[in-house]
Amino acid sequence: MNQLVKHISLFLSLLLYTALWYLLNPTLGYILDSDAVSYLTIANRVAAGEYLKSINGLWSPMNSWLVAVFIKNGFDAWTVSKYLNFVFGFVILLQSYFLFLKFEIGKWGTMILQIALSIIMVYMVYFQMFGDVLQLIFLFAYLNVIWKKEHIKIQTSIICGIWMGLAFYAKAYSFFFFWNSLASRVRLFFFSKKN
Repeated sequence: MNQLVKHISLFLSLLLYTALWYLLNPTLGYILDSDAVSYLTIANRVAAGEYLKSINGLWSPMNSWLVAVFIKNGFDAWTVSKYLNFVFGFVILLQSYFLFLKFEIGKWGTMILQIALSIIMVYMVYFQMFGDVLQLIFLFAYLNVIWKKEHIKIQTSIICGIWMGLAFYAKAYSFFFFWNSLASRVRLFFFSKKN
């Protein structure tokens, strides 16, 4: 019982997120922007085996690759995309909770941030259908790795590089964040060695 009370903000935020997503799905479930059309086209091309035709200016292939697996197995691309984004938002709420615990902002601060994020995440999973939400999973994983109380190790930098490499495949904008982050990690690693 004590563990349930300890993690009540996580439970409430996941419950609120799920309820809002479900209630808003009939209204917001048909929002389709030009990027989503392009990503769905790419997913259909990959599923059909037209790999060369799947390369275009939107180089963030991970979502299209994930959706293509479901298309190949007979699922509707748009429905799968909506449910994948729901799952991605759920994972982000889990990751953010553990990140907030590392910040040591207290029970009420964590609860307020989690509840606010659950509402914001509902917006994100409907209006940012491809790439952006998936990218956040890898960015949050990266942040959870670097915010440790231990000394900087080369293994940590390698794990961070892997997370950011995956983030690049989710959204190409991660490329710039990755190089800035890598430069910072290398500087911190060598600075900690000198001291």
